[in-house]
Amino acid sequence: MARARGERRFYKPLCRWLVRRGYYCGQQTSTYWGKIKWFTDRGTKAQRVDVAGVRSIGTNCADEMEIVAVEVRSKGLIRTRDLSDAQDFRQFAHLAYLAAPVKFPDRVVRAAEERKVGLIQISRGKRPRFEEALRAPKMEPESRTRMLEFLKSLEVFQCTLCQCFFPIWTRLNVEIPRSGKSFSELKRTKLSSILNKRLDPFEIVDKGLIVGSDLRISRYICPLCAADLTRILQKQLRLPVPHKVKA
Repeated sequence: MARARGERRFYKPLCRWLVRRGYYCGQQTSTYWGKIKWFTDRGTKAQRVDVAGVRSIGTNCADEMEIVAVEVRSKGLIRTRDLSDAQDFRQFAHLAYLAAPVKFPDRVVRAAEERKVGLIQISRGKRPRFEEALRAPKMEPESRTRMLEFLKSLEVFQCTLCQCFFPIWTRLNVEIPRSGKSFSELKRTKLSSILNKRLDPFEIVDKGLIVGSDLRISRYICPLCAADLTRILQKQLRLPVPHKVKA
């Protein structure tokens, strides 16, 4: 636990360093009580990332995200296990780094190059400074499914309709519900799974039957698409458009 607390003192400064390099690390989000929700200690139960950042690298034809994941160490001695932990981030991240307050020896640099892992040197002090000692090569994640799962842990979803990535948040200085959710979540059943169990998908919807989590899948719609769908339905069904309430 002491080692973990030692590492945590680098988390927020490292997030700010990534922000200056063009990454989004949760700096525009906050909890209901106004505390910034940095992208630190995120991921699944089986695999956690100390510090993460995302940025859009798509074109005007397709939206794509770039994920950087950083494993932070507070000790000066770097072991092979530390590099292997950072290397595991390649399953869902485009860039994987190991950050530590040490000048990396040549053997560590060579081992990092072999594992396709970048190195970030941390200078000690009240205000730690960060320097990229070895640039991480950009590579596609090994699993897109794992990538989407990790983005979900960052509260970044991909819209099913427009395929754009969007964050959900409690925005700073804006009064919205405590949940802070600015999206629509749709629950669907996995067709192949329910057919194997001789369940009728339409009967599940009509009767509101509850199926296990292993048979369900979530889909998300961004607020812009939700608003556009509402306008389209109102126009096609000739429904009255709600009047805007004057502030």
